[in-house]
Amino acid sequence: MIEGQIEWTSRIGQQDVYVMTLADGEFWGHELLRTDKPYPVSGRALNAARVYKLETGAFWRMLAGCPSILRRLVAILVERWGSLGTVEQQHARLASLGTMAAGRAHELNNPAAASRRMIGGLRESLEGTQSLGFQLEESGLISSRYLAEIGDEVRERARTSPALDALQQSDREEEVALWLEARGFEEVWQVAPALAAVGLDAGWLDSLVTRTPDGALWELLLWIGESLTTRELLDQLEVAIERISELVEAVKQYSYMDRAPLEEIDVHDGLENTLSMLSHKLKSTEIVLIREYDEGLPPVNAYGSELNHVWTNLIDNAIDAVDGSGRIWIRTSQEPGRLLVEIADDGPGVPEEVQLHVFEPLVHNQGCRRGHRSGPGHRPPHSRR
Repeated sequence: MIEGQIEWTSRIGQQDVYVMTLADGEFWGHELLRTDKPYPVSGRALNAARVYKLETGAFWRMLAGCPSILRRLVAILVERWGSLGTVEQQHARLASLGTMAAGRAHELNNPAAASRRMIGGLRESLEGTQSLGFQLEESGLISSRYLAEIGDEVRERARTSPALDALQQSDREEEVALWLEARGFEEVWQVAPALAAVGLDAGWLDSLVTRTPDGALWELLLWIGESLTTRELLDQLEVAIERISELVEAVKQYSYMDRAPLEEIDVHDGLENTLSMLSHKLKSTEIVLIREYDEGLPPVNAYGSELNHVWTNLIDNAIDAVDGSGRIWIRTSQEPGRLLVEIADDGPGVPEEVQLHVFEPLVHNQGCRRGHRSGPGHRPPHSRR
């Protein structure tokens, strides 16, 4: 480069990814002469540029006459090929993280949206409970102490009442509704499901009648129903928040956030965290996961996040290879001085024309998969990493 700037980009997948910028005094082209591999970059002048072109024959004569230039060119060659490999690795990692982040965001959105809905319902239920409680106290028929006693009794019944299946729940709701209708109450659907859900049956309602002043029973039942609705919404909100916490914890475990890069790790934990991160790709499929873990596997001193990136690529490829229906094996075992992790699938395998190139850098082929198709009842070949 005599003057100006040229930007290099590399075609990775469907994107042009920035590699480096060449400026005054820098040179290129020797990479093509020193290797038999194609140089997978494109150049674009960022401004008016002027370059000096050295013909091939003159280039070789220069190297023969000045070995120091050869040493310099080899050093630059190694650095540039390394930079190109690093760019591709980073892009692949970002693409993988982007895919997982999208799936994790979708999973987080479900409990988050449910939490928002429940908070709105909880606000209405709390306001309704307070309003009914004030009305009962102002009527002079029921005291706040009596409301507190009834509330404690209802909560205890809710805590100790056995769980009912759908049919039993329906029968109890009908029993409570008939009891209420027999006493002239209308819109019994407002309270019957909530009362039945916590084990408040016709027998308990009979006992409540004997303790409640005339004219206050329906308002009291409405207050109980609102209180139970509030309790139910709180329980549901707790479940949703726990699910959000589980998803966040899975991300932290997967990425080894707030932990030393090199430490003793449990390989099985890393594999399970990876499966959790890829759960969005396994849902609504007929993929069968077969875990064959060596439970006596010792912890290993390793970079946990780097290993998880390996598991992610291998398992993600296996999921793609079986195309929604198939089997994926995840095996762990010990060998002399080594720990062995195997990911295998019964997908179609790597096409023969691609097999010779699978370990070459910068090869982008959607047909690259591990393993070969197995017949029924046969285990697929081992795929080791």
